[in-house]
Amino acid sequence: MTGQLSGSDDLEVQIQMRPWDSDESQKSAENEAAEDEVVRTETDHQIRQLMPKVVKSIAKMGVTHPEVLRTARAHQAFQHFAAALRVGSDGDFYYKSRKSHKISTFWSHSWHGGHWKKILTLIPFYNGTAAVSLGLLTGVLMMVLFCFGQLPGFSRGWHDIRWSTWSLCSGVLVTC
Repeated sequence: MTGQLSGSDDLEVQIQMRPWDSDESQKSAENEAAEDEVVRTETDHQIRQLMPKVVKSIAKMGVTHPEVLRTARAHQAFQHFAAALRVGSDGDFYYKSRKSHKISTFWSHSWHGGHWKKILTLIPFYNGTAAVSLGLLTGVLMMVLFCFGQLPGFSRGWHDIRWSTWSLCSGVLVTC
């Protein structure tokens, strides 16, 4: 008996199936074991032949309806302190998305874990370069202001050299 499985146009499979009839119980144990081995070997062979087709079909993963694949820009997701990503946000954010033919960066389906952990990871991912650049510029500005005597320094208790934490503190604060 042959069964046919058809998942798509490219993938058509025929699998050999063994019929189950009432005379099955009358076969000897030796014949049954030998027949099982033949069927198992044939099935293994068929599965090995089928695997490349299955892999090719899964790799395509084409969207059946263009309306199904929608994307939103990162800045839209982060608006209003990431309201769209927070727990309990019941707003309608569908209007922020648009049809797309590909996804450039996939975040996650599951938001059951720590929402804030994910949000605090995504913000530096998208804003890290700008934040570090502004922090560096702020640190340099504070150094220049300190060198020209516009910002007070702190005494370390020895020598007359004044010490400044303005660059480090302001740079880190602006970066964060």
